[in-house]
Amino acid sequence: MNRRVATLTAIFVVLLLVYVVRWLAGASSATHKASGFVLETINPDAVAEIVLIHQKDTVHLVKRGQDWLVQVDSATYRPAALNRIQNWRKTMEEARYLRISQNPEKFATFEVTDEKGIRVQYRDAQGRTLAEFYVGKMGPDFTTCFVREAGGKVVYLAEPGFRGVFPTRREAWRERRLLPGVKPEEVVYLKLVDLETGDTLELIRDTLGWHAQGAEATDTLAAKRLIRQVVFSTAIGFADTIPYDSTGLSQPRKVIQVSTRDGDTYEILIGKPSANGRGVYAARPDRQDVLVLSKYLDDQIANLPKEIRKSPAPDRKSS
Repeated sequence: MNRRVATLTAIFVVLLLVYVVRWLAGASSATHKASGFVLETINPDAVAEIVLIHQKDTVHLVKRGQDWLVQVDSATYRPAALNRIQNWRKTMEEARYLRISQNPEKFATFEVTDEKGIRVQYRDAQGRTLAEFYVGKMGPDFTTCFVREAGGKVVYLAEPGFRGVFPTRREAWRERRLLPGVKPEEVVYLKLVDLETGDTLELIRDTLGWHAQGAEATDTLAAKRLIRQVVFSTAIGFADTIPYDSTGLSQPRKVIQVSTRDGDTYEILIGKPSANGRGVYAARPDRQDVLVLSKYLDDQIANLPKEIRKSPAPDRKSS
């Protein structure tokens, strides 16, 4: 009996996979028809709150102005990861839905229930519910997933899949990059002030490339490495529960200023080494969070200025 069930299950999966492949081939067609799933009527711009409920875990995201924040406790919100928000919007805009089942007995199989699925709520700026639905398990091709509107009887197959779009841990939603959205090629100015040594490095980019103020020659490759290290600085953890003064950020060891060709300027503070010695505290004054950067990044920021200056500029006063 078990062998027969397994055989029938395998046949079902194969047939479903063939059906899905054929559907995916035509899903991007301009003649694609609406399936009736609730998300087809939702504009991502209208969504101001997202609530994710998965078993005992709840993630709450809110939009304030143009920025998305994730709730870390009852009264605290921190910046949400830009790449996750962009991925969510892209999936919302591109998703297509295929009716799979109307059998409630299959809900558990597709994991579109409270027990195993992710319950998602979209709300507008006034707190009104725009949509509530379940994100179930991945589809047979692993690029899709099963979804069902809360209270609905129809299970759909969504492509691309939402399963990876909605992580159910708060920390997975938090912004780990110090300069999210900034690309190295957009940077035109960097100033690094080491308040421990009194050293200052200024890098300026012009039509001829990068050059360091006060140096006869500049190691361009080293300058580019420093720019990339700063732009791609990514947290290995967060230090929100540590008193700010204990992080050394109220009197930082280093201050970094970065300007882009669009006229945006950012300031980064580097504080004390973290308690376990594997990282260093860092923050931006315009953001309400404290990140822990890798000690390797801190070492690179400390050592690269020596490589960038090939030779010191002559003392103009004595010449």
